[in-house]
Amino acid sequence: MSFKVVMTARVLSRRDQEPYQNLGIELDTIPCQTEDDIIAAAKDADAVITLMQPYTRRVIESLPRLKLIYNAGTGFDAIDVPTATQRGICVAYPGDYCYPEVSEHTMALLLACARKITAWTGR
Repeated sequence: MSFKVVMTARVLSRRDQEPYQNLGIELDTIPCQTEDDIIAAAKDADAVITLMQPYTRRVIESLPRLKLIYNAGTGFDAIDVPTATQRGICVAYPGDYCYPEVSEHTMALLLACARKITAWTGR
């Protein structure tokens, strides 16, 4: 029996998926937007990889084999964590993902504004 993972958002390229092929993991990419899309795509998944798709109580309760919801972005805003916890489903995300880049970009924008490098034209 293999472990089935469904990416409900395109997170990994085909090339990035290759290392998982020899691990007994069945990895499918099925982009989803709605709750119904997710339920249909992940009905027999052991784990899902998402990028802020709605994992509501209805979705979570409709996925009986689910053991892990991994959000490839930051935070858990679109995931009903209490329902997942009640059902023994682990919810995770990459932690410190992109913090240095966001901080550097913020500082660059502040400097650009302070030095009037660009001007807003109102268009």
